[in-house]
Amino acid sequence: MGFKPRKLLDEVLGFWDSKAIHIIRGPRRSGKTTLLLHLNELKGGTYITFEDPGEREDFLTDPIGYISRTPQPVFLDEFQYLGEKGGQALKRVYDKLHRKGLRLVISGSGAFDIKTNINRYLVGRAYFYQLLPLSFEEYVNWKRPNLYTQYLEGHKLLEDILSGKTVDPPLPSKRLEELFKDYLVFGGYPEVVLKGETKELDSITFTTIEEDIITYFGLRESLKVWNVSRRLASIIGNLLEYSSLGVDYRTAEHYLSILKQSYIIDLIPPFYTNKLTELTKTKKLYFVDLGFRNSLLEKYQSYDRRDDLGPLLENFVFRQLIEKRVKYWRTKNKAEVDFILTGDATVPIEVKSGRGRPTRSLYSFTTRYKPKTAIVVGFEPSVIIKATPIYTIPPYYF
Repeated sequence: MGFKPRKLLDEVLGFWDSKAIHIIRGPRRSGKTTLLLHLNELKGGTYITFEDPGEREDFLTDPIGYISRTPQPVFLDEFQYLGEKGGQALKRVYDKLHRKGLRLVISGSGAFDIKTNINRYLVGRAYFYQLLPLSFEEYVNWKRPNLYTQYLEGHKLLEDILSGKTVDPPLPSKRLEELFKDYLVFGGYPEVVLKGETKELDSITFTTIEEDIITYFGLRESLKVWNVSRRLASIIGNLLEYSSLGVDYRTAEHYLSILKQSYIIDLIPPFYTNKLTELTKTKKLYFVDLGFRNSLLEKYQSYDRRDDLGPLLENFVFRQLIEKRVKYWRTKNKAEVDFILTGDATVPIEVKSGRGRPTRSLYSFTTRYKPKTAIVVGFEPSVIIKATPIYTIPPYYF
């Protein structure tokens, strides 16, 4: 079938000529091996997987000799199997060989950098990347390449609006909307996208929880891990209260840390102008992939039969904003805006599963903070011109 385009490929190639080690992290079966094999085809060299116990032993016995006698560049897959000894070995390899034409790309599933301590050993020596399941942009390009240009044109208008430009909102598209509805149910794991089978998604969910979470981190009470994961899946888009997870605080904190660093869940902080206050407030919870979330709950109903469209749509928007600086806003009086983009400009984003009319909460935020623009996510594009222009944008252009 050949290599399907991933946006991360261009990013890695853009830094290819640096002397740093390239480290690609991400969840199980998000496409890391496929990407490494494609880079191997483009650049030559040697691909090695550390699923092979013999390769692991040879590398750890003499890492400098192992890399020195291997044709460059070297692509080391499944690095998580090496543990902390692997992180120590990489530091030795870099320090000895980086002036001798070292070209090294490694990948690892889940939170492998916790066990390998790779951040500690490779400070200033590596570029770090993350490869997640397909974004909606990549999903469109894989599933309906003929619609990709239309998506890009609409997304470009959205980016213009987010930057404060005055443009017309992108027009609705029934064909993109249908793709969006499928993505909301099945998510973006490459095998699931290609095969369209829920058994593939259930397999990913099972092996991720059992192997990357429970076995890899030596968690003893597997039923508790599954129960916490399912409870989290049922409260996406909500404030995370540890007391609702059915385990004690320390256990909940431990599980959440592992799930977050394994690219299963993510948390966003509140938006406050007082940074000290911001650090002490409750965070909101989302899943990195909606298919994974739906698999945990065994909820594969089609879009039109869902009873959780609001949380799903909100989580979808979060997934598309995951590489941006994003927070949420909530006052003591319960006024709330789903997302606040921060950075060069502050942009409030309100997600609506029904008609896309702004709420009082959004008006309250724009009155208080006076952003250049505001967004309502809805299916009927429009512009309300007030002190702050409010655009309604279809979700499938995010």
